[in-house]
Amino acid sequence: MTVERVQRMAVAGRTLATGLLGGAAAGAVSAVLVIVVAVLTGGEGAEGVGDRAERILLLIPASVQVGVIGALIGLVAGLVVAVPAAAVMALAAPLLAARPARARAVCAAVVLAAAVALEAAVLAVTGGGVTDSPWTDVMIVSPALAAAGVLGWRRGPALVDGPTGRGGGGRPVVGTGEGGHGVTEAGEGPGGPDPVTKAGYVLEFEDLFEGDRLDEGRWVPYYLPQWNGRAASAARYEVGGGRLDLLIEEDQPPWYPEREGGLRVSSLQTGVFAGPLGSTVGQHGRGSGMAVREEQRAVRLYTPQYGLIELRARAIDDPRSMVALWMIGYEDEPERSAEICVCEIFGRDVGPDTVRVGMGLHPFGDPAITDDFTVETLPIDAREFHVYAAEWTPERVSFLVDGRHVRTVRQSPRYPMQLMLNIYEFPEAPERDTPPAPEHPYPKRFTVDYVRGYRPTARAGSHVRSDLPAAGAEGAGAERAKAEGAGGV
Repeated sequence: MTVERVQRMAVAGRTLATGLLGGAAAGAVSAVLVIVVAVLTGGEGAEGVGDRAERILLLIPASVQVGVIGALIGLVAGLVVAVPAAAVMALAAPLLAARPARARAVCAAVVLAAAVALEAAVLAVTGGGVTDSPWTDVMIVSPALAAAGVLGWRRGPALVDGPTGRGGGGRPVVGTGEGGHGVTEAGEGPGGPDPVTKAGYVLEFEDLFEGDRLDEGRWVPYYLPQWNGRAASAARYEVGGGRLDLLIEEDQPPWYPEREGGLRVSSLQTGVFAGPLGSTVGQHGRGSGMAVREEQRAVRLYTPQYGLIELRARAIDDPRSMVALWMIGYEDEPERSAEICVCEIFGRDVGPDTVRVGMGLHPFGDPAITDDFTVETLPIDAREFHVYAAEWTPERVSFLVDGRHVRTVRQSPRYPMQLMLNIYEFPEAPERDTPPAPEHPYPKRFTVDYVRGYRPTARAGSHVRSDLPAAGAEGAGAERAKAEGAGGV
C-alpha cells in the first residue's frame, strides 16, 4: 500500500468520525432547543402543563429524552453527509498537510455543510418549520450550525496532521546502514513525550513559508558569516506557495575560496556568535585556522536545549550537491560546539527506491561527546517529501524518518544549539563505482515544506528569542568577552 493511499485513508477515516460527531452534536442541540422553546413559550410541546413552574420542572427530563433521540437522528444524517465529506477531505489531504489554517477552514466548511444538510432535512420533514415562528426556527438552528463549525475548526489540523497524514509519512522505514541499527517503535519508555503524536510536547518554533518573503525573525540568511562576511555568505533562495527553495545558482560565487575552494552554499541558521575582528572565536571554526573577517552581532532567534526538531523536505539527486539539517552548539563557551546531524543527504546517494541518509553526532570541541555518525540506507524516494526528525533528550538523541525510529545515540549535548539548514554544491562529483546521475540544471533546489521545533511540556520556558539581544554591541561584546576569557578555540 502506497504512502499516499495510507494518508488518504487515514484522513478519510478521521473525517468520517468528525462528521458523525458533528451530526450527532447538531441533532442533539437542535432537539433540545426545540423542547426548551416549546416548553418555555407554552407551545404545542407544552400542552397540558398548568403553569410556567411546572413546565420548567418537566424541562430537564424532556430535554434529556429528546436530546438522545435528536443525537441518534443526527448520527444517521451525519453519516449520510460525512461520506462525501470524507472523500473531499481525503482528496484535499496533500494540499492541507502541515497547513493548520487551511485545514481548519476546509474542515469547518465541510462539517458546517453536514450540519446545514442535517437541518435542511429536519425542516423538510417537519414541513418547512419546527415552530410556529420563523425567527424561533433561526434561533434553534443557528447555535447547532455554530457548534458544528467550531467543531470542524478545532478538528481540522488533527485530521490531516496525524502520524500518517503528514504528506510524506506513514511508510515503514528500515535502517540498514553501517551502524547496523534496525527499526524500533518511535519513542522510548512509558509516559514520556511521543515524537510521533507530539503528546508531551509543545510547538515553540514553526515556519511554514506561507508568505512571499523569508521571515528574518526566524532565520539568519547567511552561512557562518563571521569567517568571510555577509556578502560572500548570503543565501540564495525563493519563498512562495508554502515552500522554501534554497538555491545554488550558476553565477553564485564560492563561499570561501581561499579555504574551501569552489564549494558553494546557500544556508539559513537560527543564531550567530563570533568574537572580535581577527580572533578565532566563532561558530563551527574550531581547528580550521580561520579568523573572524567581519564582526557579527550576537543573535539567538531559536536556540533550544532538548526537544524535537522536524523537517519536511525533498532532496535533490544532483551528484555534486548535498542537503542537510543539523544543529550546532551556540558556542558561547568553546566546549559547547558539538553537532547533531538530523539528516545529511548527498545527491549521489539518492535513487528512485532507496537513499542513504547520514545522521548522528560529531563532537568537534566538546570533550564529553564521542563521534557517533552513521549513514543509513532507507527504502524511500528522497526526491519526494519526507519528514526527518531528531528527538533530543538529556540522555540520548533518537532519529526518525516519516515517524519511524531509525537509530538512537546514547549521549547528548547539554547546552543550547541552533539550526543550520542548507544546500551545498561541491566543485567536482565524488568518485563512485556506478556512473553518477546527470547533473541538474541551475538553479539547483533544496525544497522545504516546513521546519518545526517542539519542547517537552515538562520543561518550562521557551527557546525562541532568548534574552540575549539579537542586535546591539553591548550584548554581543559581553558574550565575546566571555568567550575570549574562556581561552578561545
